[in-house]
Amino acid sequence: LLAFAVNRDGTLNSCSHPAKVGTVVSLFLNGLGADGITAEWLVSDIPVVVKMGDWSAEVANVSALTLFVWQVDVVVPAAAIANGEDAVLVSMDMNYVDGVVAVGPLSLLGTPLPLNVWVMGP
Repeated sequence: LLAFAVNRDGTLNSCSHPAKVGTVVSLFLNGLGADGITAEWLVSDIPVVVKMGDWSAEVANVSALTLFVWQVDVVVPAAAIANGEDAVLVSMDMNYVDGVVAVGPLSLLGTPLPLNVWVMGP
């Protein structure tokens, strides 16, 4: 499995194609499956919380590409990087009342894969 992000202009996020603060980056995750093994998730039911570095990122959109692959569009927070350019660690959780559940990208064993997004400062 591969953890990756796509910039708003459609380029694969990398050190040579960093995202600009304030723009939308698409992240891809897996491991949601079905809710309680009874039914598919509805997009409106997915309480995804995304952090870039130590900062919360606004979730602009969540969409199901397949039953197992979801696209999460987030706005890169300006505070994620002071200036210049750097790779920022991304973490995604489902924010439930009874606790936080980590979501993908996940390995075949169900453990989170590291995901960094390259960000260019103002």
